[in-house]
Amino acid sequence: MQAFKGKQGHSYHRKAKRRWQIMKVLSAVPWQLGWDHTGLSRRLLGQLSAISAAGATVELCSHGEDADFGSFRNRKVGVNLMKGEDPLIPLFNSISFSLAFSKIADAEECDVLHCFNTTSLFIRKRGYILQMLNPTSAFVREMIEGEYPREGKYLRKIEAYDISARLEERECSSAERIIVSSEMGRGSVERFYGRDGRDVEVIPTGVDPSSVRQDYEKQKNRLKIILFPNRVSVMKGFRYMAEAMEEIRREYPSSLLVVSGRIDGFDSELMLPYIKRLREMGCATLTGFISRDALLSYYEMADVVVVPSLCDDLSLSLLDAIAMSTPLVATENTGFPRVGEVGIKVSPKDSSAIAEGAIRLLSDERLYREKREGAKKVVKDYFWTEIGKRYMDVYNRHLGDQPSSSR
Repeated sequence: MQAFKGKQGHSYHRKAKRRWQIMKVLSAVPWQLGWDHTGLSRRLLGQLSAISAAGATVELCSHGEDADFGSFRNRKVGVNLMKGEDPLIPLFNSISFSLAFSKIADAEECDVLHCFNTTSLFIRKRGYILQMLNPTSAFVREMIEGEYPREGKYLRKIEAYDISARLEERECSSAERIIVSSEMGRGSVERFYGRDGRDVEVIPTGVDPSSVRQDYEKQKNRLKIILFPNRVSVMKGFRYMAEAMEEIRREYPSSLLVVSGRIDGFDSELMLPYIKRLREMGCATLTGFISRDALLSYYEMADVVVVPSLCDDLSLSLLDAIAMSTPLVATENTGFPRVGEVGIKVSPKDSSAIAEGAIRLLSDERLYREKREGAKKVVKDYFWTEIGKRYMDVYNRHLGDQPSSSR
């Protein structure tokens, strides 16, 4: 048995794994996941299934009902949840869940404790790996500056991000290792929370190989379809997409913006003027929520996908576009390092750059084909089958079976 002293000086023991033993991973997320439709659920389903396929047994604790997914099991952790529209309520509920989970984590045997957002707050008796599923709250707070009115519920939203940032800093300071999805995420943890980047592992979000559809021809029509495959919200940059559409329409009068996400309830008052303007122009359709299979057909139908996020943690919609070999325009804050191989990278909050990128792709056939071919090469590096092995490598180094790799 190996003695270990955690980042805050708490002593505990853990057993070194023998190569033939199956590794047990205990994990938790402080939300109720909708496994059949939400992007976060799909991401976790892919990740945990890939880890299991790579040689571990995984138990996930969440608000959701007990369920066996074959590759991993979800266990319900019951807590009394607050309800209401106050932006701080989700954070309070996460903290309540994390307290309940800490009792499970302290009492049960596992080889690796893999925590997500806030779930490590009350863990003191053992070391843990912390994975940041979202951009750091401190970075989000910086990027939304000027996007929300400085009044009423919007000030409360900003306050929620400030509190979350302080909690994240505490978690990061105590974690043995931190996992993020991008180099942008690593830089954010270093910059805002002061953690040495050598303790931060970059493991990207993955793609299910069975969802890849790239050997088809795009239809050449006068109608040019621009797909915005995200929630209509401030963070997803919908305002800048709407403004860009006015410029795109001047170049391509028959172009159509297809919005395949729901309108964010909190941001709806801020988004409705842009929706109204698009409808007055007669150039947009909002589908609301659509199923995963239907969404893939939209990617196939689209000429260009636009991901204008203010900040994201390796956007799933961006990876979906690559899997469907549809050229895209994406901001540098999506967390994806290879946008230039599959589309055009632009700065966040720049509607003119978004419009220019979309127009370039629509007007230059050689460039368009080049980006489609680029997607076919890039997607292979993001298959979940390979990414699962990277998590196992982190786990093994966490347990001391392997020497620490260089950054």
